[in-house]
Amino acid sequence: MSLLRDMQIEPVKPEYGSLTALAHSLGRANPWVRFGAKLSNVADKVYMTTDHCILYLSRKVADAEIARRRDRSVLGRLMNKMLGANPNFIMLSGAVIAGTLEYLCEPVPEDFDRGQDYRVSFGAAEKVHRKFINKARQEGLIR
Repeated sequence: MSLLRDMQIEPVKPEYGSLTALAHSLGRANPWVRFGAKLSNVADKVYMTTDHCILYLSRKVADAEIARRRDRSVLGRLMNKMLGANPNFIMLSGAVIAGTLEYLCEPVPEDFDRGQDYRVSFGAAEKVHRKFINKARQEGLIR
């Protein structure tokens, strides 16, 4: 459980004030979009294979690195604000965190909610990502 503690995760609260949040609100107004979003949500959180976890974690870490580079300029910070991108935190579902911990042979608490979204600090996510990549290379999962 030490790796989970090191990740400094916290449950995500609804975010307001970004274009992304506005798009989500507008999308929820349409019943077909709501239905599709629920299916997507279930697919993201119910079943995540090791392959899915490594792809999802890699994409989220890469997105945060881009947001960190953008954050160096005034226009970049404005763009991050409009997109709802936070260069210091990564949003991960509990299914991805649990799948990653299981792959790294770390214990996952029984009361851990795989359906919850969590904020993970960029440094902790990057550290776990490196461990994941190294183990996957050793086992031949990736080259």
